[in-house]
Amino acid sequence: MKVVLLSLFLALIPLALMAAFWLSTPVAWPPTEWTVDNLFGSIILLTLSGIFVLNAVLEVRSAGGMKSLMAARRVSSSAVLVAGQPVSGALVETGVVEDVQYFESHVGGVNKCIVLFRPDGSKSSRLLTFLDNVKDQLPVGRRVQIAYKPEGPAFQLLQRSYV
Repeated sequence: MKVVLLSLFLALIPLALMAAFWLSTPVAWPPTEWTVDNLFGSIILLTLSGIFVLNAVLEVRSAGGMKSLMAARRVSSSAVLVAGQPVSGALVETGVVEDVQYFESHVGGVNKCIVLFRPDGSKSSRLLTFLDNVKDQLPVGRRVQIAYKPEGPAFQLLQRSYV
């Protein structure tokens, strides 16, 4: 939702500059004060605005529509029990694991697993990046319930169970 709102806000900035262009020209038609610079500047600003609007539309579409975007697809709980210990800020989702790719990093880096996960009730899949190797814990084609929490730019898998 934040990305959609940010994209729409950024689409308004070039439109405001276009309005400034139009308000600074005389009212007479045809506009004799318009230069080639104004024309190409207007085209560039409209293109920028169109790209941001397209980004917002694609984000809404990838979420499964506006209704799905507004509904909370991830159930955020106050605490998830992992090995008897409560973990706050964890997310719990149920769905199908469609693909898992493991990537080893260079020395000193963090290994990562990219999981293509399709939540229940969603037509589209999404990529989840997990720290370390979770390939053995998330078998491809199985329906699982996973609990994970954000850990920097990726997620840490806390718990999984087959459904």
